[in-house]
Amino acid sequence: MKYRDKFKQFLKDLSKDSPSPGGGSASALVFCLGVSLMVMAINFSFDKNKPILVKVKKRLEKIRAKVFPYIDWDGEFFNQVLKEKDSLKRKIHLENLVNLTYDLGCSCVEVLDITKISLPYIKKSIISDFYIGLEMVKVSLFSSIKNLEANKIMFGIRESKKIDRLKLYLNKFKRWQNY
Repeated sequence: MKYRDKFKQFLKDLSKDSPSPGGGSASALVFCLGVSLMVMAINFSFDKNKPILVKVKKRLEKIRAKVFPYIDWDGEFFNQVLKEKDSLKRKIHLENLVNLTYDLGCSCVEVLDITKISLPYIKKSIISDFYIGLEMVKVSLFSSIKNLEANKIMFGIRESKKIDRLKLYLNKFKRWQNY
């Protein structure tokens, strides 16, 4: 089976006029793809004299494994929010959605922080893939902010501090990157 065949249904569902999957699911997928590119670059750059790469790789794989289910969970939580009639239960589902979205943003922050130390050790022949992965994680961070802002408007959530924290880090990362 070709990889495109595996993604076909997700892309078809994503383009439907339904709320799920949506931006949060796509963002989680983009995050996982970006982290995978960075891990690939680390694998090509591995050298037993560079144990820092082993530590970074293990951490990246652990974060990716945590976020991978978010591809499905985001849509599930969002659908629960939309379908729930009971205001208390709806509030709980909305809290789950907000926490998931914020955690994706925090995972992006963690990845961007830990990968800084590995940049000098990435082979120049593969560095472009590493940078592409970084950009994908940055896009996921941006989308986490936008999803939280949209939920704030749509559902009246009060998560300004979380949004501001993620925005602060996104701006910090933009200043840090010089590739």
